[in-house]
Amino acid sequence: MAMNQSCYGLRGKADTHGSFTYFTTRMLVASLQQQAHGSVFDTISRDTLAGVGVVVQPPELIQTFETKVNPMIERIRANLLESRTLAALRDTLLPKLITGELKVKDADIFPKSNCRRKQ
Repeated sequence: MAMNQSCYGLRGKADTHGSFTYFTTRMLVASLQQQAHGSVFDTISRDTLAGVGVVVQPPELIQTFETKVNPMIERIRANLLESRTLAALRDTLLPKLITGELKVKDADIFPKSNCRRKQ
């Protein structure tokens, strides 16, 4: 989605509630996409942005949201980084295993239950 060939940034006034601002912005963008117009591609102009309102939530509600959501967001981030690390390791080792340049010795002496990731 283009925004009138301009770049707009949004942030919360307090600038301390990142997750709440992020999810509120996602809902706002969905609303803006419904209001987009244009003959070649959908655009959102300053006038469109000026006509959009957001309900301000009580600080206690925002803090409760942040307290519950931030640990999940951090776990998602950690899982993403771990996934990237494992993919890089796979991409490095797999070709060497396939060509025989690298051998996995004694791999079958470990019980399969020990190979599972601990939760």
